[in-house]
Amino acid sequence: MNNPPPLHVGRKAFTLVEVSLACGIISFALVSILGLIPVGLNTLRETMDQTVEGQIVQKSSAQILLMPFSQLQMNYATAQNFFYDSEGEAVSGANDAAYTVTISPPANAIYPGFSNAPTPESGSLCLMQINVKKLQGIRAPNRYNVYIANSGN
Repeated sequence: MNNPPPLHVGRKAFTLVEVSLACGIISFALVSILGLIPVGLNTLRETMDQTVEGQIVQKSSAQILLMPFSQLQMNYATAQNFFYDSEGEAVSGANDAAYTVTISPPANAIYPGFSNAPTPESGSLCLMQINVKKLQGIRAPNRYNVYIANSGN
Protein backbone atom coordinates (compact mmCIF):
# COMPACT_ATOMS: atom_id res chain seq x y z
CA MET A 1 0.00 0.00 0.00
CA ASN A 2 1.21 3.37 -1.04
CA ASN A 3 0.14 6.12 1.27
CA PRO A 4 0.82 9.67 0.10
CA PRO A 5 3.00 11.76 2.46
CA PRO A 6 1.31 14.40 4.57
CA LEU A 7 1.12 17.80 2.89
CA HIS A 8 2.91 19.77 5.60
CA VAL A 9 5.98 17.56 5.83
CA GLY A 10 9.05 18.71 3.83
CA ARG A 11 7.63 22.07 2.75
CA LYS A 12 9.22 25.28 4.09
CA ALA A 13 7.87 28.78 3.59
CA PHE A 14 7.98 32.25 5.12
CA THR A 15 5.39 33.11 7.68
CA LEU A 16 3.22 36.18 7.40
CA VAL A 17 5.13 37.82 10.26
CA GLU A 18 8.49 37.33 8.51
CA VAL A 19 7.15 38.76 5.23
CA SER A 20 5.69 41.76 7.07
CA LEU A 21 9.00 42.46 8.83
CA ALA A 22 10.94 42.19 5.55
CA CYS A 23 8.52 44.61 3.83
CA GLY A 24 8.87 47.06 6.73
CA ILE A 25 12.67 47.00 6.60
CA ILE A 26 12.73 47.43 2.82
CA SER A 27 10.22 50.29 2.90
CA PHE A 28 12.21 52.06 5.66
CA ALA A 29 15.38 51.81 3.56
CA LEU A 30 13.64 53.01 0.38
CA VAL A 31 12.06 56.00 2.13
CA SER A 32 15.49 56.97 3.48
CA ILE A 33 17.08 56.72 0.04
CA LEU A 34 14.25 58.62 -1.64
CA GLY A 35 14.63 61.36 0.98
CA LEU A 36 18.23 61.92 -0.16
CA ILE A 37 17.28 62.60 -3.80
CA PRO A 38 16.25 66.28 -3.30
CA VAL A 39 19.42 66.95 -1.30
CA GLY A 40 21.53 65.40 -4.05
CA LEU A 41 19.76 67.39 -6.76
CA ASN A 42 20.24 70.67 -4.86
CA THR A 43 23.93 69.89 -4.40
CA LEU A 44 24.25 69.11 -8.10
CA ARG A 45 22.54 72.41 -9.03
CA GLU A 46 24.81 74.41 -6.70
CA THR A 47 27.88 72.67 -8.09
CA MET A 48 26.84 73.45 -11.65
CA ASP A 49 26.27 77.11 -10.69
CA GLN A 50 29.71 77.31 -9.08
CA THR A 51 31.34 75.76 -12.14
CA VAL A 52 29.64 78.19 -14.52
CA GLU A 53 30.45 81.08 -12.21
CA GLY A 54 34.11 80.04 -12.18
CA GLN A 55 34.16 79.98 -15.98
CA ILE A 56 32.59 83.45 -16.10
CA VAL A 57 35.15 84.84 -13.65
CA GLN A 58 37.96 83.26 -15.65
CA LYS A 59 36.69 84.84 -18.89
CA SER A 60 36.16 88.23 -17.23
CA SER A 61 39.57 88.28 -15.57
CA ALA A 62 41.24 87.24 -18.83
CA GLN A 63 39.45 90.12 -20.56
CA ILE A 64 40.81 92.53 -17.93
CA LEU A 65 44.32 91.10 -17.90
CA LEU A 66 44.67 91.29 -21.68
CA MET A 67 43.77 94.98 -21.70
CA PRO A 68 46.68 97.45 -21.68
CA PHE A 69 47.23 98.88 -18.21
CA SER A 70 46.86 102.44 -19.46
CA GLN A 71 43.32 101.74 -20.74
CA LEU A 72 41.93 100.19 -17.55
CA GLN A 73 40.85 103.48 -16.00
CA MET A 74 39.31 104.68 -19.26
CA ASN A 75 37.37 101.46 -19.92
CA TYR A 76 36.32 100.73 -16.33
CA ALA A 77 36.03 104.20 -14.77
CA THR A 78 32.41 103.34 -14.11
CA ALA A 79 31.04 99.90 -13.46
CA GLN A 80 30.57 97.83 -16.61
CA ASN A 81 27.82 95.21 -16.77
CA PHE A 82 28.05 92.02 -18.80
CA PHE A 83 25.51 89.23 -19.22
CA TYR A 84 26.01 85.48 -19.49
CA ASP A 85 23.65 82.58 -20.12
CA SER A 86 23.28 79.47 -17.96
CA GLU A 87 26.24 77.83 -19.72
CA GLY A 88 28.61 80.73 -19.16
CA GLU A 89 28.50 82.15 -22.68
CA ALA A 90 28.24 85.91 -23.20
CA VAL A 91 24.86 87.22 -24.36
CA SER A 92 23.96 90.69 -25.55
CA GLY A 93 21.14 91.60 -23.19
CA ALA A 94 19.53 90.87 -19.85
CA ASN A 95 16.56 89.11 -21.50
CA ASP A 96 18.61 85.98 -22.33
CA ALA A 97 20.90 86.19 -19.31
CA ALA A 98 21.15 83.90 -16.31
CA TYR A 99 24.10 85.76 -14.75
CA THR A 100 25.04 89.42 -14.57
CA VAL A 101 28.66 90.44 -14.09
CA THR A 102 29.75 93.86 -12.90
CA ILE A 103 33.40 94.84 -13.29
CA SER A 104 34.52 97.97 -11.49
CA PRO A 105 37.43 99.45 -9.58
CA PRO A 106 36.80 99.28 -5.83
CA ALA A 107 35.91 102.42 -3.94
CA ASN A 108 38.51 103.69 -1.44
CA ALA A 109 40.98 100.91 -2.14
CA ILE A 110 44.41 101.22 -0.55
CA TYR A 111 47.13 98.68 -1.23
CA PRO A 112 50.82 98.76 -2.22
CA GLY A 113 51.35 100.25 -5.67
CA PHE A 114 47.83 101.73 -5.73
CA SER A 115 47.03 104.52 -8.12
CA ASN A 116 43.74 106.28 -8.80
CA ALA A 117 44.67 106.49 -12.46
CA PRO A 118 46.37 103.28 -13.63
CA THR A 119 48.65 104.66 -16.31
CA PRO A 120 52.18 103.54 -17.20
CA GLU A 121 53.54 106.64 -15.45
CA SER A 122 51.67 106.24 -12.16
CA GLY A 123 51.17 103.18 -10.08
CA SER A 124 52.34 99.62 -10.48
CA LEU A 125 49.21 97.76 -9.43
CA CYS A 126 45.51 98.05 -10.11
CA LEU A 127 42.64 96.21 -8.44
CA MET A 128 39.41 95.38 -10.24
CA GLN A 129 36.40 93.72 -8.65
CA ILE A 130 34.24 91.21 -10.48
CA ASN A 131 30.77 90.75 -8.98
CA VAL A 132 28.82 87.76 -10.29
CA LYS A 133 25.09 87.55 -9.55
CA LYS A 134 22.76 84.77 -10.58
CA LEU A 135 19.56 86.44 -11.73
CA GLN A 136 17.25 83.71 -10.43
CA GLY A 137 17.31 83.22 -6.71
CA ILE A 138 17.97 85.36 -3.69
CA ARG A 139 21.66 84.65 -3.30
CA ALA A 140 23.95 87.66 -2.85
CA PRO A 141 26.51 88.31 -5.59
CA ASN A 142 29.94 86.76 -5.21
CA ARG A 143 32.88 89.17 -5.34
CA TYR A 144 36.23 88.31 -6.87
CA ASN A 145 39.33 90.54 -6.90
CA VAL A 146 41.75 90.73 -9.80
CA TYR A 147 45.09 92.46 -9.31
CA ILE A 148 46.65 93.77 -12.49
CA ALA A 149 50.34 94.55 -12.53
CA ASN A 150 51.66 97.41 -14.63
CA SER A 151 53.84 95.74 -17.23
CA GLY A 152 54.60 99.05 -18.93
CA ASN A 153 51.89 99.01 -21.59
